[in-house]
Amino acid sequence: GFAPSPLLTRLLGRQAYGDYSFLLSVFAVFMIFVSSGVTDGVRKFIAEERDRPNWSDHVVGFYFRLALVLGVVGAAFLAWVASSGTLVQFVGDARFETYFYLLAGLVLAAQFREYTRRTLMGFGLEHYSETLRVLNRVVFVASGIALAYLGYGVVGVLVGNILGSGVAAVLGGALILRKVSLVDAVRPPSRSFPRREMLSFNGMSIVLVLLITSLYHVDVMMIRVLVDSTQTAYYKVALTLAEFLWLVPSSLQMVLLHSTSNLWANDGVERVEEIASRVTRYAVLLTALLAIGIGSLASTVVPILWPDTYVAALTPLYVLLPGAVGFALARPILAISQGKGDLSLLILPTAIAAGLNIVLNVVLISRFGITGAAIATSVSYGSMFLLHVWGAR
Repeated sequence: GFAPSPLLTRLLGRQAYGDYSFLLSVFAVFMIFVSSGVTDGVRKFIAEERDRPNWSDHVVGFYFRLALVLGVVGAAFLAWVASSGTLVQFVGDARFETYFYLLAGLVLAAQFREYTRRTLMGFGLEHYSETLRVLNRVVFVASGIALAYLGYGVVGVLVGNILGSGVAAVLGGALILRKVSLVDAVRPPSRSFPRREMLSFNGMSIVLVLLITSLYHVDVMMIRVLVDSTQTAYYKVALTLAEFLWLVPSSLQMVLLHSTSNLWANDGVERVEEIASRVTRYAVLLTALLAIGIGSLASTVVPILWPDTYVAALTPLYVLLPGAVGFALARPILAISQGKGDLSLLILPTAIAAGLNIVLNVVLISRFGITGAAIATSVSYGSMFLLHVWGAR
């Protein structure tokens, strides 16, 4: 996951890499509405193992239909945006019309990549789901970097993303069919099937994920609009290094939602508390060590991995690191609380942090550029840990 950044900065150049970073941020925010309710819901409800006939088959089928509808609607919307002409007027670059048509294709590929991967996680088949995640990255890096090298620029990198996601989605679907009955998955479940509960969880998940995702994409989008694409490229490199702290906490977050859902469903609160305490202690030790290492080595590593001008990323990186540690510690706590299913206590603290992030970015980017964005984001990241400890209590 880390490898493409130094390569793409050289192959695309600063302006194109800044545009690509902007596109990824827009895509990530857009996919919240298309994908987040589906991916969180399917792994939570499959993992609960309720005492109903063909429960997991019906959950798989329900979320497949939902993923298909949302994916088609989302792709059609982006294609309409590309064809309308308003996008080109907003960003001032005709190439964005082509970029958004490709993003429309990526919506469908990414939707089913994540649906199949999270379904496999719900079944406890992480050895398959995470292998697919690696395969997606390998195909993307191989094809996207090759196309960029051949001169296709951002278009080639987006095509690489589509190929990687498509391969992972097809193989993931084949693995799911070995686990469930296709007939039972396709057949509509009975009226007693908890559709309302699932859709309610999906809606709340979309709100929660939108707030969380805004914390690490609003700044990138605002820099591209308020400053320029070159500064966006520098800031994206700082974020890439700072977010390396989330390597293990993000994996814990991914696993803990579905692995604690069954404990919550069976009143295993003491066990949940024990897991939360232990995971938080280990996360503190690991992320603090990584932060010290990255902070110490950054001035040597950045000029080696990126072109010389990217030393401009060092100042925002140093500012981002303390806040990134706080966000790293919040991730496992957030996932454990999400496994309970009551998302109201997660939405309130996350909304406070997200609101703080937007206000500070608006105020500070215009005055201090990418350093101001780093200050705003670091403060918001750090507040996530304090707010979610309060929410968990």
